[in-house]
Amino acid sequence: MGNFFYDNQFPPPTLPKTLLKLKEAYAYWICILPNIAKPARYSLCARIDERFLNTIEATFESIYELPEQKVKKLGTAIAELDTLRFLFQLGWEGKILKTAHYAKLSQQLEEVGRMLGGWRRGLLQKSPTLSGR
Repeated sequence: MGNFFYDNQFPPPTLPKTLLKLKEAYAYWICILPNIAKPARYSLCARIDERFLNTIEATFESIYELPEQKVKKLGTAIAELDTLRFLFQLGWEGKILKTAHYAKLSQQLEEVGRMLGGWRRGLLQKSPTLSGR
């Protein structure tokens, strides 16, 4: 009998497109991170990384929540994403991030924001009692 993790008997789980886009943006971030000067890497970039992971985590957790909790968790993900985008803007304005990197990340995160907002709005439209507040 082979190793459970390598048997390929089970298809990989399908993730929402929103989470896949977030993973793609994070993979891009990880690729540019080593090219950033160490002082910024251990200050602003550490905060960016933390917010990125918080956004991914909240989005992932929302998949498995009941509708009321899902709305709250998506609200958390949106708030984390907004802070993340602001931190990227600070990095670009402080010349820590190159314009091309900032532009690509901004575009990716803008798309994720639209997706998260649409997901949350869709849940609220299905059941207006789920205000999440």
